[in-house]
Amino acid sequence: MITQSVRLEQKRNSEKLCEGFTLIEVMIVILIMGVVLGLVTLSPRAGKPETAVESERLQLLFNKIRDKALLDNETYGFSLLNTGGYEWWQWSEESAAWRPMKEIPFQRHLLKESLQIGWLWPNERENFTRNKADQPDIVMFSDYQISPFQLQLNGRDELSQPVLLSSDGWSDVVIR
Repeated sequence: MITQSVRLEQKRNSEKLCEGFTLIEVMIVILIMGVVLGLVTLSPRAGKPETAVESERLQLLFNKIRDKALLDNETYGFSLLNTGGYEWWQWSEESAAWRPMKEIPFQRHLLKESLQIGWLWPNERENFTRNKADQPDIVMFSDYQISPFQLQLNGRDELSQPVLLSSDGWSDVVIR
């Protein structure tokens, strides 16, 4: 009886070993996975939101102008335009005045209609209004310092998330 139950157990174990997938079944699963992966990879994706693209552009320009100020021993500025854009400035020692930069990529830049830009000043500058249109709002000095600021970039549609660019005056401009 013990021998018969052992034989029956061995027969069941050998049947379990024979169970499995055939080569065709495995190949079909791999083919289906490849087709799905191809569709996901090649499907058109939505690009980055405009606010993210523009904020990254601004961050790179701020870093570049600060490097330029340090290397050239110059003072530069940045201001927002009432028309929905921004402008870069350079201090002229000769004329003792600010002049707009014409150098690429620091030329006057107008934002797309779908974007808005504005200052979020710290409390002491909450009611800040520019006295003159011929001077910058913030300044980048030749010792790598920058006027502390917070700049908010918004999309005009309801779905876009606002993006905040800021600097404490010492560290690089960061995106939050």
